[in-house]
Amino acid sequence: MAHIVYHIQDTDGEVFPIRIYVSIDQSNTVAFYQTNLLEVGWNLIMPLITGILLRADLVHTVVPEDVFPTWANNVVDLLSDIQERAKFTWEGTFQNTKFVLSLPTVREVIFTNSGAGKIVDITDGDVAAFLAFMLTSSADFTMVDSHQWDLTKLESAVQHFGKG
Repeated sequence: MAHIVYHIQDTDGEVFPIRIYVSIDQSNTVAFYQTNLLEVGWNLIMPLITGILLRADLVHTVVPEDVFPTWANNVVDLLSDIQERAKFTWEGTFQNTKFVLSLPTVREVIFTNSGAGKIVDITDGDVAAFLAFMLTSSADFTMVDSHQWDLTKLESAVQHFGKG
């Protein structure tokens, strides 16, 4: 099992990790996963948040501007705040296991009622693309929980505040 960690920074310089566990085919190269997993994942998370990507970890550290200058990145929004988050909870395949992922510096427009609601609008195109990625299962990689159980479905997606 591997995990991806996207290190996100807000306008105040606070950093928050987004950690996603993944079961990968070890026969593929790191370059394959940098293109087909790390970058794809970031491109689906980026529209949902306002913070910037400092680096992405998978087996080794990837700093976008040093290693992959073609990766798109956010410009820090003046309202970007690590404590403003969306919390996603997925079910795993074994005994009702849960996997929780918190996206920091979230764009308020991804919530229902044009950002005024407390629930993530899963019909939003950017949100739907991210959710589909998180439920990806292929011969090359599968998103899993910390015990390596496949993620089976989204249980909830809500607004969340606070550090850690």
